Amino acid sequence: MNLAQVIAPEYLEEAFQSLSRETNAGPSAYEVEIIAKDGRRLMLEVNSRLTYVDGKPTGVQGMARDITGRKRAEAERQIISDIVYGVITTANLDELLQLTHRSIRKLLYAENCFVTLYDPKTSLMHFEFWADKFDPVPEPMPVGAGFSSYV
Repeated sequence: MNLAQVIAPEYLEEAFQSLSRETNAGPSAYEVEIIAKDGRRLMLEVNSRLTYVDGKPTGVQGMARDITGRKRAEAERQIISDIVYGVITTANLDELLQLTHRSIRKLLYAENCFVTLYDPKTSLMHFEFWADKFDPVPEPMPVGAGFSSYV
């Protein structure tokens, strides 16, 4: 991978500085987050070493591998594990829903989140868990009665 083709120019110098972080012990291996030219954040696994001429560092030689997908899968597995643990250990539904919301927010933008429960006696949906920055909890409403304003 040619980093100059992938990394936005304003982050290229920072990336090369990261690549040259190493001790005199030899090659280094580490992970670094970069911003690609198209604005995506990528996680790279980098193996690099400094090159020397007459005992002075003159460049960086290395290889970078895109591990963005792997890191996201690891984060998703951890979130699922956290939620399952919450289901097993939490007796209070509100606490469980708060834990679920906090867990999901680690990976996705989820400032607004709600869970509804259907009451067959009244045929209404009740908003038992509501997290919203702007809107108050709505009154119970019949199924299909305009949830799109909350999505």
